[in-house]
Amino acid sequence: MASGIVVRAIAPWIQTKYADPAVVVIDDAGRFAISLLSGHEGGANRLADALAMYLGAIPVVTTGSEAQRRLILGVGCRRGVSAERILVAIDRALSAHDRRREEVYALATIDMKAGEPGLLAAAAALNVPLRIVTRSRIKTLQDILRQQTFAEEITGVAAVCIPAALLTSPHSELLAPMLAHDGVTVALAQDTCGWSDSAPADATT
Repeated sequence: MASGIVVRAIAPWIQTKYADPAVVVIDDAGRFAISLLSGHEGGANRLADALAMYLGAIPVVTTGSEAQRRLILGVGCRRGVSAERILVAIDRALSAHDRRREEVYALATIDMKAGEPGLLAAAAALNVPLRIVTRSRIKTLQDILRQQTFAEEITGVAAVCIPAALLTSPHSELLAPMLAHDGVTVALAQDTCGWSDSAPADATT
């Protein structure tokens, strides 16, 4: 549905940001999930991200604080790694490049790690979404990551954290080499446009 139609439809009932419900608009083609109203207090930003993940769409969030969060952290980990170990690795990677948790927009990983408890808990601790990139998309970067690695033996792709970070946003650039610590790998990428959007997670592998 067009955003203008939704705006006109809900206009008579809009009160304040503390009372308004979350409103998210999905375009007819299912390409975008737009946080339209009550992004913070009503939870529209989170809802837009969740719907985008489910639909394979791009979440569009325009609130100011999210626009300042430009870092995407690609994360790979062994099965069963705790959130605490993941957060330590993340903090090491951020500190090595003079960055802070408050700059992180999203964590990103491969689809087979989508339900990994440690990753989900780490994302929750950082108050950011966990974005999922399918193996099929990661394989598009295989040619530059051809050296056989432990990650490839387990997942079938040469690396997880770097391509996950790069493929999560259509405007991301790698900021630093991969950091490995205690069973966790972390790559830092930055959205060069400063948008709070991210690439869609494919529905199939």
